[in-house]
Amino acid sequence: MAVRGTAILLVEDNPGDARLIQEYLSETAALRFTVTHAARLSEAFDQLATTPFDVVLLDLTLPDSSGIESVDGIVSKADGAAVVVLSGRDDDELVAAALHAGAQDYLSKSDVSPAALARAIRNAIERHAIVVERDAHARISRIISSTLDISTVMDDFVSQVRRLIPVDRLVITQIEQPAGTVSDMQIWGVIVPEWDENPAHPARGSGANWAIDNKRGHIGFPNSGPGPGGRYPGQVLSESAGLYSVMFAPLISNNEVIGTLNVKARDRDAYSDRELMLLEEIAHQIAGPIRAADLYDQALMWAQEREHRILLEAEKRELERVSETKSQFISTVSHELKTPLTSISAFIDILSRNRANNLLDKQLAQLDIMRRNSQRLNMLINDLLDLSRIESGRFELQTEPFDARAMLNDLVVSFEPIISDKAQSLVVVGLDRPVWVRGDQARVAQVMSNLLSNACKYSGPGATIRLVARAAEEFVEFEVQDTGIGIAPGDIEQLFTMFFRADNVQTRAVPGTGLGLAIAKTIVDLHGGEMRVKSTVGEGTRIGFSIPGVMDAEEAAAELQLAAAPVVPKSRLEDISAESPSAGQPAA
Repeated sequence: MAVRGTAILLVEDNPGDARLIQEYLSETAALRFTVTHAARLSEAFDQLATTPFDVVLLDLTLPDSSGIESVDGIVSKADGAAVVVLSGRDDDELVAAALHAGAQDYLSKSDVSPAALARAIRNAIERHAIVVERDAHARISRIISSTLDISTVMDDFVSQVRRLIPVDRLVITQIEQPAGTVSDMQIWGVIVPEWDENPAHPARGSGANWAIDNKRGHIGFPNSGPGPGGRYPGQVLSESAGLYSVMFAPLISNNEVIGTLNVKARDRDAYSDRELMLLEEIAHQIAGPIRAADLYDQALMWAQEREHRILLEAEKRELERVSETKSQFISTVSHELKTPLTSISAFIDILSRNRANNLLDKQLAQLDIMRRNSQRLNMLINDLLDLSRIESGRFELQTEPFDARAMLNDLVVSFEPIISDKAQSLVVVGLDRPVWVRGDQARVAQVMSNLLSNACKYSGPGATIRLVARAAEEFVEFEVQDTGIGIAPGDIEQLFTMFFRADNVQTRAVPGTGLGLAIAKTIVDLHGGEMRVKSTVGEGTRIGFSIPGVMDAEEAAAELQLAAAPVVPKSRLEDISAESPSAGQPAA
């Protein structure tokens, strides 16, 4: 896409180079431009202070500055302009330093051509626009979320909006219910006297009406509404105040239009679809905080008995937003940790084999410690991933028949090293025969593993832990019994809450995330089962669960056999042969 009407500031002290660059620019048909020349950095600063530029072409060696110092100076003064370095030095380290300092491109003067220069300018402007947009959106979020009184931050907010969109007047409106009016909450910039004298206007017949009804932004003016000549009343007054371009974007919170964000400019045709998209993004950013501010204002006016409920609703929305952000962060970080942890674990296993017999016993013991800690870290990451799946609704079961007794036997074997480390003993009671259950074996084993792990961690050395299993007609029940520290009655109510850990010295001394039991309950609930817990402080805990799905052994075997049968794709040749005449039969 060609860059039209590009304002260029050329900072070059060599007259010959400056003339050559301007000649290159004039040879580029895809670039319409104006060039302002500055021979010193101080002259460039003066130009940037009075004139908006799209791009700065900067020579690194100037009479009053040189090297990266020149880039730093220009970048600090030219917030709205992209910076392209033109240098006689073709140095990779200098290139990297210039880009790190904020330049969008670096061209060696020996490689400059009309096409290369035009391409660099076009790409630099596009890249700089992306950088500016990201920075402006981030600052808008911080500004608008920093207070419940929007009026105190309007100047800072508008200054960031103007980095993205031409704005001479900005209005934030609020829909008043049930009166059906639109009220101007905040007004910045050019005053429209007759309009601003009464901040409340009928929703119908206003320029923002289309945006409210359709929940989408739109570009208004010229002559697009009712009234004389097809003009809204507000349009007539706005044009009288010298405003000839306007855009409206709805403010939507919880799928409800709560108001509009309106911007106007003096220039005609100042807005395009690009500016409209940016305005809608800004409206999306500020809708939540504005809604929170509105609720805060209402709470100040309402009676004391209603204030508490309104504040709780505002906090709930904020917590939902924070929870969503937290879930996205947890999911991203967990997946990023998985890859390096897998490599670490693999190399620990390789080193532990000690094929060269050059590792001492002490070093092998240290590797074993590393392995245990990497396994523990892997469990923590898996818990975080499960949490992310639960909160996003992607946590699903993979059900098929499995033998509950075999699952328990495997689990007991896997826990032997853990039990032995604390000189504890594990007694298993029940399930003296195979019991087939339809469920997710891996997830059920995860629940059992969590219960056994907790019993081990919160019981002292030499303790006996009992694992009791029973099979009823439709349900299979599991229970873990310990003689550990126990759980206070008040903590039992929150035991299955995400990240909850009892606030006592014994619990805090044991590492953990507070996710295991919450995830375990989710797994049991998805199976249609139920969790139970009984505990006495200082005496121990009994915690268990039951899940339905007990099935006949023959039925389970048949279902497993069917699931294991290979799928043979049907060949199209079979259909063709079935439709064609049989051998020796003449075709019809």
